[in-house]
Amino acid sequence: MSEIGDPRHLNSVRLQKAFLDLALAARAFENDDELLALEHLAKVDERVMIAQTVGDDDFSPADRSDDVRRTLRLLTILQKRMIKE
Repeated sequence: MSEIGDPRHLNSVRLQKAFLDLALAARAFENDDELLALEHLAKVDERVMIAQTVGDDDFSPADRSDDVRRTLRLLTILQKRMIKE
């Protein structure tokens, strides 16, 4: 079992917040607020970048976790769909 506050799990949880950012971006687009939508999409990009950034141990959260890798793939697909629309 891992301890509460385990960085691997915290990184995964933080990355999950990108789904909220995507939803907020979609709502902003629906309300014709492109600037706000782009701000939320930038937050998604930032969260993705953090998940892919190599840490002191020469591994990124994505390197260490199948869950993070799956989440990154799904976020990429959803973000591309949003931008196409």
